Amino acid sequence: MMVIPMVNKNRKGDSIIYNIELELKGESHSKIKEGTIIKGYEESDIIINGTSYNNSVFNIPNGEANKTVNFLRYFNTKSNKKNFLITTKEYPDSNLYDVYSVEMPPRKISGGLDNLYGSAILDMKNEIPGGKPKGRVISLKKLGIDRHITENKIDKLKEIIAVEKNEERRQNLMQLNGVSDLQTTVDYVKKFKYTILNTIQEEQFKNILDFLELANTKEYKNLLKYYETAKDNMDVYKKLTRINKILYGKPIDLIESKKKSKVLVKTIEKTKDMENKKDAA
Repeated sequence: MMVIPMVNKNRKGDSIIYNIELELKGESHSKIKEGTIIKGYEESDIIINGTSYNNSVFNIPNGEANKTVNFLRYFNTKSNKKNFLITTKEYPDSNLYDVYSVEMPPRKISGGLDNLYGSAILDMKNEIPGGKPKGRVISLKKLGIDRHITENKIDKLKEIIAVEKNEERRQNLMQLNGVSDLQTTVDYVKKFKYTILNTIQEEQFKNILDFLELANTKEYKNLLKYYETAKDNMDVYKKLTRINKILYGKPIDLIESKKKSKVLVKTIEKTKDMENKKDAA
């Protein structure tokens, strides 16, 4: 499970630290087999055109997450398939595994976005249904999500959007001025699902840090690192929402609560029940 800590203000204006789970959206992948074995392959693997990621030269211990994306693109150059496979353990003590079909990543926009996508599919392949998920803190800044985003590029994008109203000419100007990647970036990050796991008041968290500071223990250093990551993630999120406002006139609004997700699921299920009753009638 990938967790993005982030400092932000709630609707009341209180400064909150959020733990946000990041994963691929449901429509980008589907389970196609359960409790199976594919001859020649193991669980927790990525497979494209019959080639195993685990047995490839791209599988470098502690290598960057974008190695998985490079692997997919390299072995898909000639066939141009739209999907690849991920195998995951069926459950902790099982020798069998489940198989998912997953959409191929789009063309490269930036190394940072490749790192984000690569992190998501690595997390997915290591998932063990029924087991307790192990959280991994993600730094959007360290992944390099905003490495190609500069104030000059944001200003240039704002100028183009304000001056040119024709969509085709606008896109051409963005391309010519080297800022079209700002639009593809905010569109790309919307391919992921961001769900709030839990929250804590920033002031409460800082009190804990202050309490542990004199002891200078490993726990203090880990919490301090977590806090710095939460602030860095907010900086990246602010840049993304500024770009989205320029392009679409509203905040990027990526993050949802678990409560909201459950309500949506219940609404969908209720709608399906009503449709089934109509069909039965």
